[in-house]
Amino acid sequence: MRRILLVLFFASGAAGLVYEVIWVRLFGLVMGNTVFSITTVLAAFMGGLALGSALGGRAAARAARPVRVYALLEAGVGLYCLAVPLLVSALEPACRYLYRNLYDRFLLFHLCLFLLGALVLVPGTALMGATLPFLARAVAGDERRLGTRLGDLYSANTAGAVVGVLAAGFFLIPGLGLSWTNRLGAAANLAVAAVAWALAKRLDAGTIRAEARGAAPADLTASPPVSRLATITLLAAFGASGATSLSYQIAWARSFTMAIGASTYSFTVIVAAFILGIALGSAIFGRLA
Repeated sequence: MRRILLVLFFASGAAGLVYEVIWVRLFGLVMGNTVFSITTVLAAFMGGLALGSALGGRAAARAARPVRVYALLEAGVGLYCLAVPLLVSALEPACRYLYRNLYDRFLLFHLCLFLLGALVLVPGTALMGATLPFLARAVAGDERRLGTRLGDLYSANTAGAVVGVLAAGFFLIPGLGLSWTNRLGAAANLAVAAVAWALAKRLDAGTIRAEARGAAPADLTASPPVSRLATITLLAAFGASGATSLSYQIAWARSFTMAIGASTYSFTVIVAAFILGIALGSAIFGRLA
């Protein structure tokens, strides 16, 4: 089961980064092809992932059928992202209004643009972010191997993201256009949802048989207690690390844009290299956790 879930999460990661490249292009059309449109997409994308992960983590702890919930989340991602191009197009009148009336007020103008972008992107990316906690719940098993298994999930997802961003930037969008590439990403999410749902039904049947034999559920509560101060400190450090890494990504994107021009290719190269490093680090150090 774990290998199937890793393959599904790989495909999900690929679809997610296909969307990100598409969204950068779409927002460039309505907001202007500038570093700020890239910043808006990245900030809304990562903010939605964080929100979904936080909410999903609390819900996953109580989920009796995490794979089934995961399937529903993937279906929700696919369906919502099908609608994103229409939602972005609907922002065009609001963006024109902001350019006419607030362009000379730098902070307010860009804040309003960001809020418009977040309004469209956060619901879909929150669904994406909620998938990891439910998959982690499904594959947790022996707590001593939890770090390895979470590392495997994260590296599979980020490896898929590398494939997705390269495929979208260099092949799919130039060959199929934005609309069909977006539909292909949605089809991938819906296919992942269908496979996960079928797998969940098999797991439910196996659980019923195991309970009939009196099998005890795995103990997932045996970890040693961690102080609240230590938890807050670690989360703050992790948040600062994330903020720094995204700042690097924006700076590198701007540098590449100045060197080779503002294009999908420059953004694709930066994001692919960035995520490839994350995937390798997660795969290597997950084994040491």
